[in-house]
Amino acid sequence: MKFSEIERWNINYRSGASGDWKASKEGGEGYLLVTVNEFPYWGDAIGQIPFSVDVYTDQLEKGISKDGAIKKTIQLGQKHGDEGLVYREADFSNGYDNHMILRACLWPSKRYDVVVKSELLKWSTRTVYSPTRTNHPPNEMSVFITKAQYEKYLK
Repeated sequence: MKFSEIERWNINYRSGASGDWKASKEGGEGYLLVTVNEFPYWGDAIGQIPFSVDVYTDQLEKGISKDGAIKKTIQLGQKHGDEGLVYREADFSNGYDNHMILRACLWPSKRYDVVVKSELLKWSTRTVYSPTRTNHPPNEMSVFITKAQYEKYLK
């Protein structure tokens, strides 16, 4: 979770970049399988978590609701799932990575609240949305998605 809560540019989640968890020494280090709380996972699927947490909080900063941020993050994950920059192949399947993106969005929906402030500019004001961390524990990421969550966000 520490790796996931580092603010990065979205381009840094491409293969081999600083946000590529599965290639990082702080992450999967190139292993195909990893364990989390003694459960085995594909390293590639766990690699969806840092992307999802970062994109989710980016959506909150834009003033999008928590529900809307989950949906937008899933859409972006599906659209950019193959890490291609120009010629991408979207993945809208009922696949493992998409389920992991959803799980990775449900966690920060409890981990972050949004503080809304008005900043006074020279001739006007603007609204600033700042995601702030709550005390929601990192180990809650291991909670499996429910059928209702699947139907709400992935179906």
